[in-house]
Amino acid sequence: MAVFEILKYPDPRLTRIAAPVTPADYAALRRFIDDLAETMYVAHGLGLAAPQVGRLIRVFVVELAAGPVGFVNPTIEYTSAERSDFSEGCLSMPGVTEHLGRSAVVSVSRIDIVTGARVTESFTGMEAVAVQHENDHLDGVLIRDRLSPLKRRLMDREYAKRRR
Repeated sequence: MAVFEILKYPDPRLTRIAAPVTPADYAALRRFIDDLAETMYVAHGLGLAAPQVGRLIRVFVVELAAGPVGFVNPTIEYTSAERSDFSEGCLSMPGVTEHLGRSAVVSVSRIDIVTGARVTESFTGMEAVAVQHENDHLDGVLIRDRLSPLKRRLMDREYAKRRR
């Protein structure tokens, strides 16, 4: 398996919108998803999106209770009004965390690359937060982008200190 280099903020590739994957790409994605999961484990993360390793495609992996799951062309179908308040970190902004108050329950559809069928699953708690976080990466959104201007400045200062 390959371990990819993880892009770090402020790399401009992290702010780009990823392109959908076509059915012709599904066979090659199995290996990529395995490598993405391996990279996530080596970096001690709970999720990792393709744009974070320089591939602008709509793919991410998340560590779920059943193990790592690859999400291909995911679509968030439902988000609850109830909020979860977990501390989030990001492998592209190591050393800083923030509480964003994301939806406590989400339903996400994705392509199963083995069958080509679209499947929908619901997630709660930390799994829901991780799925929302990684899905944000596909739209070029980092945790800092979800903060108020004041909190964003504070996070940017803390991140700059840690990078020195």
